[in-house]
Formats: sequence, C-alpha cells, structure tokens
Amino acid sequence: RSRHTCSKPLNCGERALSVVEDEDLVLDCALVWHRKMELFKDYAFYKLMGRKKMVLSVGPDAILVIKGVALEDTGKYQCDANDSAGNPFSTITYNVTVAKAPTETRIVQIRPTLEPVRQVLPHLPEDVLVEAETSG
Repeated sequence: RSRHTCSKPLNCGERALSVVEDEDLVLDCALVWHRKMELFKDYAFYKLMGRKKMVLSVGPDAILVIKGVALEDTGKYQCDANDSAGNPFSTITYNVTVAKAPTETRIVQIRPTLEPVRQVLPHLPEDVLVEAETSG
C-alpha cells in the first residue's frame, strides 16, 4: 500500500468569483490530490466575517452550492479539507462579489377584452316626474 503525504502548502490560494443576485453560488474545493491523502476526512465551508468564521457546511462533498444569493452574500468564504483529526491540510479562500441583477423594463400594452360600455340612460316610466333644477 502506498502512503501519500502532503507536501503542498496549507494555503492553496484565493479565487475571485462573481455571481448575479438570485443566481446560485458554487464553491468548488476539490483538488485532485485531496482524495489521495490517507487521512482525508471531510470538507468544511465557512463565511469569513472579520476574525470570525460562520460554518456553512461540513461533510464529504467538495462542492457547496448556495442557492439564490443576495447582495449581502458578497464577501470572503473559505473551504478547508480536513484530516481525520479535524485539522485542515488544505485551505482555499473565495472572494465573492454579488452583482445586482439587471432590471428589465417591459412595456405591456393591455387591450380590452370587452367592447367599450356605452352609457345608457335609465328608462323611466311615463308616470314618473323628473324635476330638473334650473338656475336662473
């Protein structure tokens, strides 16, 4: 059995990603050599907020999809490939920019579905007296 050890640096670089709001953001952390690591355990995805990390996902999947991003999702994200002790042996940072979705201006012409209504005066019986005010 061959033994693979990591001679790669912990920091595997930064990637700039741009996405339009309401689209899906895809963070791909897979590097070919990760699965060759004898003690590989999982991937952990974080959103970086200053010195704090907010955990987004931890598991065997190297890809994280964030559905329908908003402008507030702009920022830094990080993925760690962890060994069986939970220590990262590979880290990728993502600089994510979410752009405002273009607004479409559509002019919609509404056509009537019925013919115009004609104003019809009520028919009054002959024995009803209608008084009209006259100015004078």
